[in-house]
Formats: sequence, structure tokens, C-alpha cells
Amino acid sequence: TQLKELRRVVFTLFALGLGLPADFFASKTTTPMDSLNCIHYPPRQPDTPEHQMGIGAHTDFECFTLLAQDGTPGLDILSDEGQWCPVPCVPGTFVVNIGDLISRWSNDRFRSTVHRARNHSNVDRYSMACFCCCNPDVVIENLTYDPPKYPPVNAGAHMLARIGQANAINESKKDGSTLTK
Repeated sequence: TQLKELRRVVFTLFALGLGLPADFFASKTTTPMDSLNCIHYPPRQPDTPEHQMGIGAHTDFECFTLLAQDGTPGLDILSDEGQWCPVPCVPGTFVVNIGDLISRWSNDRFRSTVHRARNHSNVDRYSMACFCCCNPDVVIENLTYDPPKYPPVNAGAHMLARIGQANAINESKKDGSTLTK
């Protein structure tokens, strides 16, 4: 219940940040495509190459992610200058990663957070990610007065396409092949 309330508050803040009524997203999030993932990153072994990742650079597909961390560092975000910056673990807080759908809705006023996750420590690292989305039938289109950077897209179709792309990339890594667009 508290996580649902936090989710509602974050949607309200995005609406207000876009100059929309506070409840703008309420009717668009009645049957959302949310998911909750518990993620384990094993301790780094001494012979593990430095570049080996837990989860490589990506943006989240949904509207935003609420991330709880266990206190073990490992989340990095990519700065506008192209530098990886560690995200501090602050007890009792959530990290909010902006996802693709809010980015599209806001015409990049709120941009998707490029991030990666890894574990450089010698202890287990855990995080819990609540991927917050909208209803699958919602059309995502520019909510600003600026010329649109993206064409309208159906949220459910967007999610399925991004999941398909992610699965294709993972399959290509397994067999050594490469993907073509």
C-alpha cells in the first residue's frame, strides 16, 4: 500500500512538473503494467574482469522505476558529459529512474536515465526495483507545447517491442552472433 502511494505521488509530481493537473495520470494508471523485481548481484570474484557487468548500460522501458538498495554501492548513471557517476546508497530512500515513457510524454523535459548496475564488492548486493508504468492501452504522446520529438506510441506495444529487443540482445550474447537493425 505504501509503495502504491509513493507511485501515485511520483506520477503527481511529474504531472505538476509538466504544468498539468495533479491527477492527470490517475486515469492512465488504473491497470498498469507494473512489475517488481528483486535483484541479486553476487560478490565480485578476484579473477572477474573489471569491465564485467551485472546489468549493462540501458534505460528502463516504463514510466519510472522506484529502486531500493541494500547499502552496497553498484548503481551508476551516465552524466550529460558521458561520465559514469556512482549513485550513493542512502538508507531509507528510493532512487527514482526516469523511464522511456515519461521521457516521451515530456518530450525529453524528463529524460530516461541511462544507468548500469554491478557489484565491485566482496559481499552480496541486493536491490528491489518497482517498474512503474501506465495502462497498456494508453497512447503516449507529447504533453508539452514544444514540437514533438517522438511519434505517438501505444504503451503496451512499446513495452512489448522493448522487451523483444532486450531478449534478442540477450540471445545474441549467448550464441556469439550479432544483431542487425
